Order: sequence, then C-alpha cells, then structure tokens
Amino acid sequence: LGRLRLHLLSRSSCAILLYRYRYRYVTVIAISLPLSRNQQQQLQQLQQQQQQLQQQQQQQQHQRLDNNNEQLGRSNSSQNAEAVRLLLLLLSPVSLCFPIPVHVQSPFAIFTVAEN
Repeated sequence: LGRLRLHLLSRSSCAILLYRYRYRYVTVIAISLPLSRNQQQQLQQLQQQQQQLQQQQQQQQHQRLDNNNEQLGRSNSSQNAEAVRLLLLLLSPVSLCFPIPVHVQSPFAIFTVAEN
C-alpha cells in the first residue's frame, strides 16, 4: 500500500494525510466527526482489532527481517546495507502504515482526495 504520513493541523478538527504510493504523494484531508456512543464503542473495538493486527504484522515483519538478515549475512555488503535501510524505514516514526494509526485520538472521516 505504501506509507502514510500524518500531519495534524489541530488536535480534534482536521488532519492532512500524505499518502505515498508508487513515488507519488496523494493528499487526503480528513475531518473529525461527532460520534454516537454506539459508534464510539464500535470505533474502540475496531481500534483494538487494528492494534492487534499491527502487532502481529510487526512481529511477522521482524521475523522476516531476521530471516533475511541471516541470509544476507552470507551475501555481500550491499545487500546488508539494503536490509538495514528497510529496518530503519520500519522503525522510523514518520513511516506509519495505512490506515490511520490507533494513537490518533479523534475519529476521522475522509473528506476529499487530491493528487500531488
């Protein structure tokens, strides 16, 4: 899917998402909406499920990277450098996976999409 960069304009009202896909940036403007109590519960459940999925994916990615690093240890140094670059990308705080990360408190609705 690519990577998502999240820039909060204000805490609760609006966010601009820069979504990088195949060397292009797609800008998604998201506006928070008031939710009913039932919708808030559903959102919390979805966020918990998303958090569990992200943890599982991270564990799988780290396991794959560990396996790759073992194989790359037998290869030349340029391949090792690529593995380190990928690991740094994964650990970078601005490289957040799509969809919207769960630590963002406010619920968002996609308002408009524009291509850069």
